Amino acid sequence: MLTRTRGVHRFLFLTGAIVGIGLVPAPSQAQPVTQLPSVNNITVDGFFTDWSGTGPITGEWSDVTPILFNNGQSWTYTAVDPGKDALYLMYDELNATNNFGGANAAGSVEFSVGADHYVVSFFAAGIVVLKNGAFFDATGIMEGARFFGPSPNSMSSHRMFELEVAFDCTDPTLVPICPPTPGVYSPAPSHWGATASNSNTSPAHCELLSGTACNSPAPASVPCSTPGAFQVFGEQVSAACVEVMPGTGGTVKITRIPLPAETNSVPSLTVWGMIALALSLVGAGMTFVLRRYHAIA
Repeated sequence: MLTRTRGVHRFLFLTGAIVGIGLVPAPSQAQPVTQLPSVNNITVDGFFTDWSGTGPITGEWSDVTPILFNNGQSWTYTAVDPGKDALYLMYDELNATNNFGGANAAGSVEFSVGADHYVVSFFAAGIVVLKNGAFFDATGIMEGARFFGPSPNSMSSHRMFELEVAFDCTDPTLVPICPPTPGVYSPAPSHWGATASNSNTSPAHCELLSGTACNSPAPASVPCSTPGAFQVFGEQVSAACVEVMPGTGGTVKITRIPLPAETNSVPSLTVWGMIALALSLVGAGMTFVLRRYHAIA
């Protein structure tokens, strides 16, 4: 009887351990995402243009795989459009639930192209661009818009930002005929970051890149008097390396860089996994007690 009982509890221990391990989710977005050019035209209006307002996403952005940041609260879509003339981004900030207010910037996107660093700030009337800290005329080169409302990822109204950055002429598979005003974005890997604020007033602060390489940590907040610092608005919500792979006609590789405050890179047990783990511990304890009882008897 004791031998049979011990075998039952050993079975419970092994079953609980296996079930518990099987329900541990893998770390989020651990590998780079490769994104083919979208087959849908992208309209820079700050929201999901073709979405009906209910149900899953349709049309624009529907064939683009997003990368999640901020523990699933920041959804970043990155792709090249069918015309292959620009890189497009959509930031869907689910936890930025305060409507825009005043004339202050609502957020910033910053990226590096070679030795040049760009900061794009979103205002009600459009965007303001700084290049290496000086105002830059982005007419015909960049376009951006912001929007407050629901999205396919959350029916609660929240902030969204959409940006277009035109390519330069260094890759013949992108913009085969160089336009009169070439863009600024190179296919080479570039560090990208974005900030957003959940308040109606988004005070500016300054950050400093730790490096422009893809494996560089996210920018750190520094006093604005720090040499090389650039001005941004709001709290950091994403950091990634974006490469438009040369010769592929617009295939994009995005490598997610975790933010310092993120915890979703650490696996966690589901409810059933925790129950199974508890059963395994109970089974292990009962096996120990029964073994002791058998030894005494």
